[in-house]
Amino acid sequence: MVLYVAAFLVLATLCLLSVNARAAYNVTIDSPSEDDIVEGVVVINGSLSHEGSPEPDAVSVRINGTWRDAVDVNGGGGNWTSWLFTWRSGTVPNGPIRIDVAARDGFNYLGMVSVNVTVNNTPPVVAITKATPATVVVGSFVTLEGEVLSVGSGSTITQYRWVSDIDSHIGNVANTTCFLSVGNHTIRFRAMNDIGTWSDPVAVNVLVTPVDSLRLPGGDLTLSGYDPEDIDVADIERGWFFATGARDALGNLVPYTGQIITAIIHVNGILYVTLENGTILALDGAGLADEAQGRMVDSADVLWSTHLGRVTTGSLVYHDGVLFVGTEDGYVYALDALTGKADVWPVEGSFQWVGDESISGNALTVIQGFLVFGSYDEVAGQGNVWVLDIEDGSIV
Repeated sequence: MVLYVAAFLVLATLCLLSVNARAAYNVTIDSPSEDDIVEGVVVINGSLSHEGSPEPDAVSVRINGTWRDAVDVNGGGGNWTSWLFTWRSGTVPNGPIRIDVAARDGFNYLGMVSVNVTVNNTPPVVAITKATPATVVVGSFVTLEGEVLSVGSGSTITQYRWVSDIDSHIGNVANTTCFLSVGNHTIRFRAMNDIGTWSDPVAVNVLVTPVDSLRLPGGDLTLSGYDPEDIDVADIERGWFFATGARDALGNLVPYTGQIITAIIHVNGILYVTLENGTILALDGAGLADEAQGRMVDSADVLWSTHLGRVTTGSLVYHDGVLFVGTEDGYVYALDALTGKADVWPVEGSFQWVGDESISGNALTVIQGFLVFGSYDEVAGQGNVWVLDIEDGSIV
């Protein structure tokens, strides 16, 4: 028993000595220096010496509460005598901030040193060059164009944002088109440069008015059956089909949408149609005299409709009772194919945003339980392939 206790004490002493050896790290920060004023991309670098072994797992830098690993300049991750960390200083507000650096040994940060600097970044400057029409009838396109006058302390612009005080996010490219709900919108535009600094927003007002009543002689409003009646177009959801009163060679009423049809697929006798203005329709294929022409016979042709409020592309695919729809500003929606409700995914209320991308036309597909689609980043000028978990919409 005495031998066991002695052996245990020896092992404990060796472990203690090992811990002490691991703790003997001497970290220095060569740049920036104390009280430096910094802007743009800041290269933080220094050296490390230590007594004992092994080498640390990394040298880590903490800025604004977050630890991130630096780069081992000479050893490729096995030496750390010289290290550097590239920091986009625009990700924090202007003003004083402390930079901490330490050797990371497992989950422990040892030998920590600090330097205090002052961030002084110049933000980008933007302007709105076009917002037309300034007054528009609901259901019509609004064209918005923005311009970057200066990139500030950065070298290029990486993100754009258009936001309405009524409809929230409405675009993330410099020039965009959108549909707005009824009301007097204050629309703000801003941009972010490559160091993470956002411009101050600039604003413009756009007034969206309801549609007055009008008479469609001989018309037949889908879902109403009125024929002929005065039709209050303000009660028609944007992009819905209605008959013009004209008839084709078979005597069927010809439908009119007032919108570009971006995609149509035929599944289990149902035609699923996406309109450019964001309306999605499920049409009863049995009620159509000619599916290829999309001619409607009666008001029973529309099974359901929903409105996404975003410009759609040709990206539309059906899988296992779910419709997946891509939009121009980088969203993918999952809709219940029987009801049109966006209640399939828990992510963001059944839609997922992949970043500042534009979903390319006809780029959605399903492969082995995953939703795969292509996108085009108009800012970077390059394409990407994205993969989502088809069950919950999370990006894989």
